[in-house]
Amino acid sequence: MSYKVVIRRNSDGQKRVYISNLEWDDSTFWWTEGNGGCDCNRKRFFERVADPDWAGEAPCWTGPEPEYSILEARLSDGTIIPLED
Repeated sequence: MSYKVVIRRNSDGQKRVYISNLEWDDSTFWWTEGNGGCDCNRKRFFERVADPDWAGEAPCWTGPEPEYSILEARLSDGTIIPLED
């Protein structure tokens, strides 16, 4: 079953919901410290919600605060898993 993650662009607070076609399988680590924890990938997911063909620049985060946050995962059974504040 797929799941959704809520991604926030921290500069303006805009939120988008990305739909993953993978099983959740406790993907907390992946979204917080793994590949999904890097701003370059978070920006890709965020932009592709609005434009699935988006292929712009997505540099890795180098600032004091991340540009994107993963707020929560929403599982298909209605469970909500908080990830980052």
